[in-house]
Amino acid sequence: MGLSDRDLVYLARIFKTLQGEEIDTSLMKDEPAAVVYIPKTKGNGVPYDAKAKGKYAPVLNLRTGDKIKLAVPKEGYAEGIDNKELLKGHEKYSPHYLEKEFTIIGVVDELPYQEFTAAGTELAPYVYLSENMFEELSGIDTHRVVQINLKENASDQDYEVVKERAQKLSNLFKGTLLADYYKVNKEDGKSAVTADFIQNSIAVILILISRFSIYNNINYNLISRIREHGIMKAIGLTKKQFRMMLRSEGLMYGTISAVCSCVVALIVELGYFMYKVYIFPVYVYAWPIHVKQFFIDWKSFLIVIFINLAIGYLATIGPRRQVNKIDITEAIRAVE
Repeated sequence: MGLSDRDLVYLARIFKTLQGEEIDTSLMKDEPAAVVYIPKTKGNGVPYDAKAKGKYAPVLNLRTGDKIKLAVPKEGYAEGIDNKELLKGHEKYSPHYLEKEFTIIGVVDELPYQEFTAAGTELAPYVYLSENMFEELSGIDTHRVVQINLKENASDQDYEVVKERAQKLSNLFKGTLLADYYKVNKEDGKSAVTADFIQNSIAVILILISRFSIYNNINYNLISRIREHGIMKAIGLTKKQFRMMLRSEGLMYGTISAVCSCVVALIVELGYFMYKVYIFPVYVYAWPIHVKQFFIDWKSFLIVIFINLAIGYLATIGPRRQVNKIDITEAIRAVE
C-alpha cells in the first residue's frame, strides 16, 4: 500500500500504539524503506487470536533491518499477462518485472491500516510504502480509495442521486473503478431479517410443542393419581398445600426440561465450534471468519431456563382446577 504523508504520520502513531516504540516514517518518503505486517497462524492455518490457546508463529521470518525485494509486472496485472504464471515462475519471467529493494524499518503483527476494499484481510502479509516509492516502483500515481456511505434510512431517490453524481465523478478520472454495494447490502439486510424470522419462528414452534408436552405429562400424571390426591385431602391436606405440591411438581418438570435443553444445546454448539475451528476451518477471501475462544452465551441459557420453568408452572393451573372440582369421596373411589 502506498501511503500519503498524512497516512505516514498516522502509521507512526499506530505503530507506537501496537509496538510501544517510535518509528521514523519520514524515512519512507524518499528512501526505499517499508513497514511490514506479518500475520500469525497455527500449523493448520487458523489465524492468530489473542484469547485462543495454542502455538502461533509468524508466516514469514522477517525482522527489522532485513531487505526485501518487491516486484510488479511491467505490463500490469490485467493486460495480457497470465498473473498466476508470473507468480509461479518469477525467475523465468523476471524480465517482465520491475523490481526494487526495500529495507524493513518496522514489523507489526496487527493490521495497522485498513482500506476495506482491495486490502484489509488479516490473512495476508502487507508492505506499507510511501506513495512516492509506490509510484517509483509501479508507475501508478493516481491510486486512491474513496468510500461513500449513504445516510441511515436513505430513500431510493437519494441513492439514485448519489449514484448518478458518483458515476459522473468517476468518468472524470481515467482508470477509476466504481463499485456499488448499496443494493447488495440492502438485499443482505433483507436476507438477514428473513433468516432471523425463520429461526425465531422455529424457536416459537419448538417452545409451543414443549409447552404442550409438559402440560400433557402433568395433566396425565395428576388425573392418573386422583385416588392418591383424594386420600391426601381426606387425611388433612389443605388446598394451599395441594396447590404448592402441584407447583413444585410443575417446576420440577420445567427444571428437568431446562437442564436437558441446555445440555443438548451446549454439546451441539461445542461440537460445531470444534468442527469449524479445528477440524475443518473455512475462511472467506478477504474477510476471514475470525477464530474466537469458545464461550457460553449465558443470557440465552437463562432465557431458556426461565421459559421452561414458566411453562412448568403454568401447566399446573388447568389440571389443578380440574382435580379440585372432584369430591373427596369420589376421588377415593376412583380406579387408577
